[in-house]
Amino acid sequence: MDMANTNITQVWRIEALYARLERARELVASGKVYQSPNSDSDRYLVESQTHKGAVYTVTDVCTCNDASIRHELTGLCKHMLARIIYGNQEHEEMS
Repeated sequence: MDMANTNITQVWRIEALYARLERARELVASGKVYQSPNSDSDRYLVESQTHKGAVYTVTDVCTCNDASIRHELTGLCKHMLARIIYGNQEHEEMS
């Protein structure tokens, strides 16, 4: 892959992650992220924005299609990003 294609790929990845980050922030702000009540502290449930009633389980991986199909984003779907944001907020509140 030449340098121009590498740069385009990197820009595309940044844009894709930024879009997911914005949606992740929306999920957290709307209260659609919460720690799973009957599990260890690393398991979160994140409600779907697009499929009414769907909830994704997020640990160190997410169960959504985006996380499993889009390998170029290294598993950073909007649900995983929302879990990270929510977890950071919880940690800051406890400090």
